Amino acid sequence: MAKKDLSKVLKKGSIKQRLKLLDEYRSSSIYGREALTVKEATELIDSFQTPEEIRLYDLHLRAHNYYRHLIAHIEIAYMSYREAIAIIAGFSLVWHTYEMNEEIINSIIREVDNKQMTKLVSEKFSRSQFFYADVAEDEEGFLRFYTDNREQKKRGIKRGDDYSMEGILRIWKAKAEQYALELNMFCNLLLDYSETIDYKPTVFIDKLKHFLEFIKTDHALLPKNSEKQMQENEMANMDLFKKYFVYPNPDNLEIDEEEYGKYLKGMKDNIENG
Repeated sequence: MAKKDLSKVLKKGSIKQRLKLLDEYRSSSIYGREALTVKEATELIDSFQTPEEIRLYDLHLRAHNYYRHLIAHIEIAYMSYREAIAIIAGFSLVWHTYEMNEEIINSIIREVDNKQMTKLVSEKFSRSQFFYADVAEDEEGFLRFYTDNREQKKRGIKRGDDYSMEGILRIWKAKAEQYALELNMFCNLLLDYSETIDYKPTVFIDKLKHFLEFIKTDHALLPKNSEKQMQENEMANMDLFKKYFVYPNPDNLEIDEEEYGKYLKGMKDNIENG
């Protein structure tokens, strides 16, 4: 804001203009961006004199403290979601390279008309160690990369964590989905309530909108890993691709209305009733 306009708001601004300026000052100060000098901030705070002005001043101060603390927790969930997406991306690309290697190796085995050579290739690869995958020769002499908990099943293990490639991806998908649901509910909660009391500091609102945009974006690097993209392409036999849907579906972010109502009530009590 230009100094001339700032001076005008400080001296003759409406209650709405002064509250907006105060909200911007408080929120931007958290991130080291001072919107006002100490003198200007003091002058602004001192301008709230009537009982109604003081009531609104206190309301926006409580809103600031509530939003500041909750957004700090939301940022942790956002970073955790980003971490989950990065891990899913890494594991899914490794899985993709295994399938490509399987295809290339088996094309060589198919083309080479030398049983001794193909047997040697199969044995070499089946003895190799692959990250969270087992390699074995099938009945026809081709190599298969198994990325599920095949060894556990073979040994009759029915309980315990599944640390195969597919099992780990399921774990991280579940984590990402939980973070996304939390982010969606709390960001929408704060954005909705900001309209109710006209509390809209730019830095807070922009952050909340950015978080929502990120979780509503399909981050799958390959179409086969995205349930959303496969649905949009109207792929037949979707069940065959189900195991590849390792990213959260951004269309599945339904808010639990009961939970939303509970948190909204608690927030209103904190802010409006002190």
